Amino acid sequence: MQRVSRRRKRPPVPGVGAVLPDRARWLARPWFFASVAVLALNDHVLKTSWPGPVTGKLSDVAGLVVVGTVASVLVGRSGGAVLAGVAFAALKTVPGVAEAAAPVLGGGVTLRDATDLVALAGLPVLWVALGRERTDRPAGKDRGRRTAGLLVAVLATTATTPPAESEVLDVGFIDGDVYARVYLEQGTRSVWLRSPDRGDTWTLTDDPGEMSEAVFYDGGPATPGAASDDALQQCAEDGVCWRVRSHDTDTDLGWQHLVERRDPGTDWVPEFQIPWPPSDLTVDLADSTKVVVTDGTSVFVRRGDDRWKEFALIPVAASAS
Repeated sequence: MQRVSRRRKRPPVPGVGAVLPDRARWLARPWFFASVAVLALNDHVLKTSWPGPVTGKLSDVAGLVVVGTVASVLVGRSGGAVLAGVAFAALKTVPGVAEAAAPVLGGGVTLRDATDLVALAGLPVLWVALGRERTDRPAGKDRGRRTAGLLVAVLATTATTPPAESEVLDVGFIDGDVYARVYLEQGTRSVWLRSPDRGDTWTLTDDPGEMSEAVFYDGGPATPGAASDDALQQCAEDGVCWRVRSHDTDTDLGWQHLVERRDPGTDWVPEFQIPWPPSDLTVDLADSTKVVVTDGTSVFVRRGDDRWKEFALIPVAASAS
């Protein structure tokens, strides 16, 4: 008589192919599509029409939800939240990380700003939301939505608008206020914008007249071994000087467009990188902490210490004029 084993068989351990479809369902959730929509609308419409801290932080929160969800699909709920948080913190605080990530993020630049880390508070909420999602539905029921979710997430986080035919021509300071002259291709005219609060708000204004200007000069190397480059330089009344220059690193990094500072009696120190070659630099002669640089497309305003913020002034000028 054949003996029948009474040992209970162990359930099969699900492999990656079984687990990943369950986690991929997170890409089909309505809140995920809402986050993608907020990110795209904010980056391509709201931030250019109403630049400021609110729209900036909104992009950070929505972007973290999108990236955190995609990362959680790949490595799990906890690992995805941690990975997204670490990457975001590095992007906002570690010099060179944002510049290195610019090609992946569509060619734009994410500026270092430690105040943006407040957006990390959204990751615990995301972690809880992912834990409450059901995974008992048939795997193929929402396959189309999952695929669509992944595609729109990639587009929202990497797509960039084509280069504008218009151009930011000049920037300057008068009595502490920032001025920028924007040439509008469609209107074949130039308009002036003024900001009294380091870029938080911009309004149309009349031609301010003569402003102090940076000068071109043969710049020395910023670091030992670097080649000499032409640069734009301007010094404030306290002796602090600023310059911006394009530097060929002769490495895989290619060209770097550096904003550098020199305090009296010290050497030049790189503080910031912009994504495209610079076209103008200006320093408030009465306050060397106030600096503005433009690459013809965006304006980069120094906000204090080593924090900078990017403003897309061409759509602002077009909508205000």
